[in-house]
Amino acid sequence: MQSIRKLLIVNRGEIARRINRTAHKMGIFTVALWTEGDRSLQYVAEADEAVPLQGNSIEDTYLNIDTLLAIAHNRGCDAIHPGYGFLSENPVFARRCIDSGITWVGPSPEAMELLSNKVSSGRLAASLGIPTIPTVTGSADELAARCEAMPYPLLIKAASGGGGRGMKIVRDRSELDRQLQAAAFEAQSYFGNATLFVTPYFERVRHVEVQIVADRWGNVVHLFDRECSIQRRYQKIVEEAPCLSIPQSVRERMMADAVTLARKAGYDNAGTVEFMVLPSGEYYFLEVNTRIQVEHPVTEQITGIDIVECQLRSARGEKLPWRQDDIRVHGHAIECRICAEDPAKQFLPAGGEILRFEVPDKPFVRLEADVTNGQDVNLDFDSLLAKIIVYGTNRQQAIQRMAETLNHTLLQGCASNLALLRSVFNHNDFRQNNIYTAWLEQQLSPLLKHIEAEYRLKHIEAVLLGTAAFVHHEHRTPNLTTAYARWYGRWRLLPRLNLRIADEDLHLQYYYDLQHNIAVVEYNHQQYRIFFSDDARHPDCFTAGIIPPGQSFETERYEVYYSLDSAGRLFIETNGKTAEVGILYRFLNTKEHRWLRPETALHPSSDENSIVAPIPGKVAKIFIAEGQQVQPGDLLAIIESMKTENKLTAIKEGVVEGILVKAGETVKANQTLFVISTN
Repeated sequence: MQSIRKLLIVNRGEIARRINRTAHKMGIFTVALWTEGDRSLQYVAEADEAVPLQGNSIEDTYLNIDTLLAIAHNRGCDAIHPGYGFLSENPVFARRCIDSGITWVGPSPEAMELLSNKVSSGRLAASLGIPTIPTVTGSADELAARCEAMPYPLLIKAASGGGGRGMKIVRDRSELDRQLQAAAFEAQSYFGNATLFVTPYFERVRHVEVQIVADRWGNVVHLFDRECSIQRRYQKIVEEAPCLSIPQSVRERMMADAVTLARKAGYDNAGTVEFMVLPSGEYYFLEVNTRIQVEHPVTEQITGIDIVECQLRSARGEKLPWRQDDIRVHGHAIECRICAEDPAKQFLPAGGEILRFEVPDKPFVRLEADVTNGQDVNLDFDSLLAKIIVYGTNRQQAIQRMAETLNHTLLQGCASNLALLRSVFNHNDFRQNNIYTAWLEQQLSPLLKHIEAEYRLKHIEAVLLGTAAFVHHEHRTPNLTTAYARWYGRWRLLPRLNLRIADEDLHLQYYYDLQHNIAVVEYNHQQYRIFFSDDARHPDCFTAGIIPPGQSFETERYEVYYSLDSAGRLFIETNGKTAEVGILYRFLNTKEHRWLRPETALHPSSDENSIVAPIPGKVAKIFIAEGQQVQPGDLLAIIESMKTENKLTAIKEGVVEGILVKAGETVKANQTLFVISTN
């Protein structure tokens, strides 16, 4: 049996914290890695040692095998845990760790080579009688000919890796060549292997996976299954365990197939076998993830088994402590991934400063995150910020608890999918388990409308509560403006306030009565009164009631949480509804006073003549040349950011006059990339 005394965690963020927590519980010393953008994250401070990685790209840092092994040896580490992503499913890295005398916390390189490749794992599954999908494999050029006889729609996938990278749906022959080339490029970029495979694409299917754990002695058990059908861009954002959407007999066959496949492959350590389930109850093997999954906490919640501990014990050569019959399901667990992305912009990754992040502290809530207030979102990696896991005695209770938890979660400062998740958990289809992998994309438009109706403040509410937050901040925080106002007779003047809401500039006047704690706001020639309560529990929180014009009593009471960034943007949340209000200027009668830097001017955006980068990222590929004619919708370039592919397309017919960047170049948000003449 091998000992593990000092563990190098080759990952970052929440999964590094998760591994570190269990390692410390087992008495194992830990070493963390960090890049400049992660210097202040909690996982760095929580490890026993932390080592900086030099470089400006993933290839230079978390994918640099030579550097990682050198750090392990220099720090005296006798084991490496890769977490998920990065090199976690790379058999070359695993073999080099083992060859250099370092324990690899994961399956053997041989099992990884066999199972992490979708083609070889599919062949093995078929040989065992496990249902598999008809598949053709090869390079992009080879597949263009081999797919001729296949019925559409088709699904293109990368032979190596997962996470939805390299996946494309092709609905007719005219799209095939372009999508094959794009998928091959993406597969090569992410996994170092451009080999693809193509299968028929099935509509309205579910994604169900089985968690397995194994040891080096041939023992394999499953920890039951997970439902992972709520996805965007082929990536999961909601997972639950156990899976209750398919017949028990089908579940039992799938779980048995997963164990059979793992045992035949000589698998050891933790892994996940994924299946696609049709409405008929038929199922097909998809792939094996030879690593810990992002969604492993839901399985831990219903079984009471620490999967990271299983990994470490298996790596030490210990036998599994249970038989299959010893493992039971208790209750139901659901996980939501909180991501820095904008669902209204095709889930475009979003940067910014996290001004406030708060999740209710309840006995049934588990939070896996590495987020602190004031932290900048690191655009070098994926968009995952946090995972909220909720437990219930049954699915209905777990859904209700998650809905309540999401409604009371605060995330201010950057765009996120929080409101979308709230909307999902209030949708009848989800509550009744009538979901499938394409459900979220198909329902996205009505879900976004539901967000606007149910989770956004009305215009007048945003105006009044934005003003109230400004008054509350001014009254609470000393600064030059309030100092001048106090000297001149605070609030006796009638200041004017310029706001920006939804790209519209607004002008209003207000008066604050300090003695009675009332703000009087004049807007659109009408007067509103805002009554503040003195029961604020947070520096940036207040309770207020609004009395509309012509009335003598308040119509609604608001408990308002707000955050303010350096550009003068107020992020407001109250009663589960949100608004963003830009503070442009504040004027006094005698002298102009700029309360904050006036940085709220609209950012440039792409138009028919100039294409700008919507986010910071790397130009992965450019598909045009100067002088080329383009049509509306033509693909111009792909920008990679947070492991997400973002396509830039032409807006109008024209000719490419200027290409201002090169492939591989890092660009800033709103940087002009291409100039197109439309004359």
